[in-house]
Amino acid sequence: MRLNDFEDLTQYLPVDSLLYLQADRQKPAQPLAKVRYGTNQEDVLLVPGKKPLQLAQLLTRLSQSSGQAHLYHADGQAVLGFQVNGQQAIVLQ
Repeated sequence: MRLNDFEDLTQYLPVDSLLYLQADRQKPAQPLAKVRYGTNQEDVLLVPGKKPLQLAQLLTRLSQSSGQAHLYHADGQAVLGFQVNGQQAIVLQ
């Protein structure tokens, strides 16, 4: 998923929504806690941790990134989409 697609799709969601990662549907989602950049300095790696970022925090951290940047899980697997659950949480898959 490209960054500008993610921004377009989340623009009407609450900015305080918590973010989680789920690269494998057989495992529970993990809090998205950090952002790193790939070796080409453009691709964005989303790293799990203990405390989830809010949507506004992620978008602020990525505000200087190219809209064409692709989002990846920390293991290099591409983020293909997301789902919103009833508890105002966004799970990137």
